[in-house]
Amino acid sequence: NTKVFGWFHKEHTNMFPCGFKVWAPCPLLCRWFSQSSPGEGDSLKGGSVLELGSGMGLIGIAISARAKRVVITDIDPSVLRGVTANVLANSATNVSVETLSYGVDTAAKFREKHGRFHRIVGADIVYSSKVIFPILETVNELLTEDGVFSLGFMDRNDLFVGEIDAAAEELGFEHARPPCFLSQALGDTAPQQEKPTERNTGMLEELREVLRRMPSGGSCFGEAAEKAQLLEFRRRRRQGAAAAAADFDLGSMD
Repeated sequence: NTKVFGWFHKEHTNMFPCGFKVWAPCPLLCRWFSQSSPGEGDSLKGGSVLELGSGMGLIGIAISARAKRVVITDIDPSVLRGVTANVLANSATNVSVETLSYGVDTAAKFREKHGRFHRIVGADIVYSSKVIFPILETVNELLTEDGVFSLGFMDRNDLFVGEIDAAAEELGFEHARPPCFLSQALGDTAPQQEKPTERNTGMLEELREVLRRMPSGGSCFGEAAEKAQLLEFRRRRRQGAAAAAADFDLGSMD
């Protein structure tokens, strides 16, 4: 029903909305959260989860089997109609669908209505440098003090990782776990050992570098799943608070 879901709305006749595409990290993150051990999934079981830049909302729907409450968000109205259809088709009664753009102001208003979340997830939502800080601002406003932000990430730009880490540090976050390649962590591929090579310079070498970084086929419209990474962040733990907690634990043993 194109009138209801807007798949062929005039604004999309010349360009297929990127939110209707299943990007490479998405199915891997669905499996990651489905297969995580109870210890790794404590913030999912019985907790609240927010999905940012959801596209079709596959991650949020997959997580809803374990979470108490899930809110799936995107900015594109036609995409959100598709998400709503997916939620209804999967009978995910603990899932709501909302509009949310990145940034501190919109996140603060969103928090007044929905509160904070134990887990915030996003799959391939970093597509340019300009969205990195607003995404982390949104996470800062909406994540609980002990929550975790899980980002499925495709490294399409040499600057992205540094910019993500810089924004996270500025806003008081640290890595919750070492970054990993999802396909390796899930056992799909073996860790790749890069052979040391002598680096050349010049235009030809620059072209080789561009070709090297291009996905070599695979699922998700040609994006190689083995390049999908998981970056997880939590609020920086204060050393004083950690020391006080340790002293309390030792004292309670006396």
